[in-house]
Amino acid sequence: MPKETDYNTLSDQQLMILIGQDDYAGFTALYLRHIQELIQYARRLHTDEEESNDFVQEVFASLWMRRHELNLDTPLAWLYMSVRKQMLHSLRKTKKQRQIH
Repeated sequence: MPKETDYNTLSDQQLMILIGQDDYAGFTALYLRHIQELIQYARRLHTDEEESNDFVQEVFASLWMRRHELNLDTPLAWLYMSVRKQMLHSLRKTKKQRQIH
């Protein structure tokens, strides 16, 4: 892609292709496009605002770290699913810790 790419005009799938090629600007565009809606989603599922924000940040970090192995046709669906999985994992972990104490 040329340097003057307007990332805002690209689809999520096109951004994922760029992200897979280590294009951090593409990652930033995807992040900025979806961060608020994912935080709102997380807050609907989990009452702790700070933890909800952390879950979403962890999912985006995972996306960047796994960018070479992920082949996503629907990146937004993956992001939503990953936020939900992250939250469920955390809740199970918290429940186990409470049972131990």
